[in-house]
Amino acid sequence: MKKKGQAEIFGLIIITLLLIFALLFFVKIKQDETSSVTIRSNFRANNLLNAIVKLNTEETGNMREILRNCLKIKNCGNEESTLVTIIESALMLNEKYEFKASFDGYEKEIAGRGICEEGIAASPIRFPEGGILTLKICS
Repeated sequence: MKKKGQAEIFGLIIITLLLIFALLFFVKIKQDETSSVTIRSNFRANNLLNAIVKLNTEETGNMREILRNCLKIKNCGNEESTLVTIIESALMLNEKYEFKASFDGYEKEIAGRGICEEGIAASPIRFPEGGILTLKICS
């Protein structure tokens, strides 16, 4: 009688371990398909936004300061076309995006292509004065 109870418990342990391994295998397979694409897109959005803010050329000057001034005066003028050129050269041909700035309740789309309902957003760039820059690459 004692041996039969031990065999049943041993069988139950084996079944439980098989179920756990099957669940872990399923989770690993499911994770590889979607999360790697999301992570790559997130890195891409963050890197693009950081590259824009750190851009410093003779024609445009320090882009961080230009964007900070855009937020203060609520008008980017000629810099909008420069930003569109930079962003669109880094993205795929028909890829939609939104590049927005907000300051004291004022929000403006500086550059964009199409309407973005879902997508991957970069971590926002925050200025000490309260301005925020956001970039969203649509899916």
